[in-house]
Amino acid sequence: MLDENQLLKTCLNSHTPLFTNPTFEQDGFVIIEDFLTQVEIETLRTACSDIVDKLDPNEHKCIFTTTDSRQASDLYFIESGDKIRYFFEASAVDDKGNLCVSKDKALNKIGHALHWLESSFKEVTFSKNVADVCRVLNFKQPVVAQSMYIFKQPQIGGEVKPHQDGSYLYTEPMKVVGFWIALEDVTIENGCLWFIPGSQTKPINIRLTRNPSGIKGAPLTYTGPLETYDEKDFVPAPCKKGSCIVIHGQVVHKSEQNRSSKSRHIYTFHVLEEKDASDLYFIESGDKIRYFFEASAGDNKGNLCVSKDKALNKIGHALHWLESSFKEVTFSKNVADVCRVLNFKQPVVAQSMYIFKQPQIGGEVKPHQDGSYLYTEPMKVVGFWIALEDVTIENGCLWFIPGSQTKPINIRLTRNPSGIKGAPLTYTGPLETYNEKDFVPAPCKKGSCIVIHGQVVHKSEQNRSSKSRHIYTFHVLEEKDVKYPTDNWLQPTSSLPFPHLYQE
Repeated sequence: MLDENQLLKTCLNSHTPLFTNPTFEQDGFVIIEDFLTQVEIETLRTACSDIVDKLDPNEHKCIFTTTDSRQASDLYFIESGDKIRYFFEASAVDDKGNLCVSKDKALNKIGHALHWLESSFKEVTFSKNVADVCRVLNFKQPVVAQSMYIFKQPQIGGEVKPHQDGSYLYTEPMKVVGFWIALEDVTIENGCLWFIPGSQTKPINIRLTRNPSGIKGAPLTYTGPLETYDEKDFVPAPCKKGSCIVIHGQVVHKSEQNRSSKSRHIYTFHVLEEKDASDLYFIESGDKIRYFFEASAGDNKGNLCVSKDKALNKIGHALHWLESSFKEVTFSKNVADVCRVLNFKQPVVAQSMYIFKQPQIGGEVKPHQDGSYLYTEPMKVVGFWIALEDVTIENGCLWFIPGSQTKPINIRLTRNPSGIKGAPLTYTGPLETYNEKDFVPAPCKKGSCIVIHGQVVHKSEQNRSSKSRHIYTFHVLEEKDVKYPTDNWLQPTSSLPFPHLYQE
């Protein structure tokens, strides 16, 4: 049976790389020699030289350093994810912001969208070699998050403090890998990487995050305790030009200042697992306004095939609180009066959605009970489903099984504490099947509201007509003497506890 290194050798057989380290799983990194050819190396270096030639230092004066947090106060850094931007060494700039050396000798790095905006870097990033490594590492839907060309200039190339890449590119569960490609021979003297082998088992305790409160005006902030490491635990990872170091997102690594007379140019990019990440985008939407697209509105590369307004499935799940027009309707006297008729004592609004049901592509919604998604004990959930256009059988009206509200909730969508197969959400309980003959349609006029019991079985068919079917819907739960389980997919947050309609 082939071990992981042999598998990597096999899948990269066009370059027949040799490994200088034990397995990726054991150490948290692996060096693949001859990952790039000499021609590919020169192509990247020439492309970078062309980019630098176009640089006007007067327009780009951002310093990058990991030894203090100055970049955290700079929007130039934050907004670089879809751009090519330039970051200078601190020691290459005087106190007036002028360069002390030529621009090509002053740069710390260029980032963070080379992989997409520059064809030479794009070709390497999306190469078969990279895809094959990701397959060996069991990525299902790998995406490239960011890329950098790092110069590590002679004499002034700055130190990079010990860190885990997951502190900057955090995912749940953690599945991040870095590709670090040497474009020159990398030595201890010119600033090779140093690793703590096996430290990829260490959790991510500190993160660089956007600062929602904008404390002291800083748009970024570190959260979590400061990490310290024993210098004796680090081992160097020098490598030859053309080698690629594959780096686990949790392995602790660093590099020292380049005190030599030689530069240390490298190209690096990070790959994340997207599979099940859509669940996280969904899970964390309870106190936000987020956007969900129709599956048939995008191609296999994630690009929209139609205009965005025609591609959306829904927007959710905090319209009722964050948008004044929706808030006014949700907390209206009409809604409160219905809840009183239904004997709610302390009704709270859990979530809200604007659903588009686009012409031709508006997707089917399978038979379900709302209580499967918003479960309470005892069950007291009601949906308000408000038609903003005439709703017909043709454009996707609701269908109900009348009387099925007496049926218990047997299947639930819950948060997955064990993270089985990396999925943050899981269905618990037996799959439900229904007789299609039991469903009756519920077409209605624009402005109508369908009030839906949390246990009644309902569905909607695909919209195959030429007309959309826009609706606004939200769900109300009883808070008085009712338990809301902590494993429900939707949870109240500190920024948005479930707000009350009224309290009696």
